[in-house]
Amino acid sequence: NNVTPASLTTMGIIFAGILGDLKEGSDCAQTALDLISKSKVSPLVEGRTLFVAHFAGVIWTSPMRDMIKPLQRAYNAALRAGDKESACWAIYCFILYRFQTGFSLDLGKTFYKCTWLICAIHL
Repeated sequence: NNVTPASLTTMGIIFAGILGDLKEGSDCAQTALDLISKSKVSPLVEGRTLFVAHFAGVIWTSPMRDMIKPLQRAYNAALRAGDKESACWAIYCFILYRFQTGFSLDLGKTFYKCTWLICAIHL
C-alpha cells in the first residue's frame, strides 16, 4: 500500500519529535524504508519516504554521514515523480549534511539542478 510508508514516517516524527522517543521514531522510519525496499511503490512514495525517513527518522540513531546517499536517492526519485517540493528538500538536506560532516561542497551539476529547482518552484 502506498500510504503505509508515509504513515510510518509520520509516526516516527511523532515518536521522536513530540514524545521524545528517538529509538521508536527511528524504528518506525526504518520499517518504512524496509517496506519501500521490499515492495513496488511509486517514485512519489519512494522519494518522500526516503526524504522524511532520513531527515527526521533514522538520523536519530545513525551517523549523519549515512544519510547522504539516501537523500540523493530521495532527490532523484522525487524528480522522477515530478515532486519538486520533496526533491528540493532532499537536495537541501543532502547539501546541509555534506557540509556538516566535512564533505567537499564541490557539487557541480547537483548544485546547479538544486538552484534551478528552487527557482522553478517559486515561479
